Amino acid sequence: EDLSLLKECLKDDDSGVRGAAAEAIGKLGTHEDLPLLVECLKNSDSDVRQAMVQRLSVLLTGAAVAGCPATLLHDVLLAASTGVSSAAARALGRVAAPKHIREFLSKHQSRMTTSALGVLDWYLHAPARLREAYEQSRQESDQ
Repeated sequence: EDLSLLKECLKDDDSGVRGAAAEAIGKLGTHEDLPLLVECLKNSDSDVRQAMVQRLSVLLTGAAVAGCPATLLHDVLLAASTGVSSAAARALGRVAAPKHIREFLSKHQSRMTTSALGVLDWYLHAPARLREAYEQSRQESDQ
């Protein structure tokens, strides 16, 4: 589908319109739309970034796009906004190997929000069955 109208809505004066456009792009976008989705992560509006991180994590789950979590989510994880950085941590927890998460933490832990650190800690230490049940409930709520 053509997402150009939604892309224009990302520039709207109303933050609610920008957030809704980001969420719609995330729901309608495919792997071919990754450049547009990444552009949404650079939006100055934290509502837009948070909506996009949440939707992007769903899109990236199971995607065979090498390096996407690292290149797409690292800067967002270091965002000052607790909501945005926590959403990015959930996205990274869904798609990245524990080794990758540990490497990221070793380099950037001091620059992250407490909330994002807690989310990543949970992904690293929660029992596998608990994480799987949590992810299944998140996927059901995302649909």
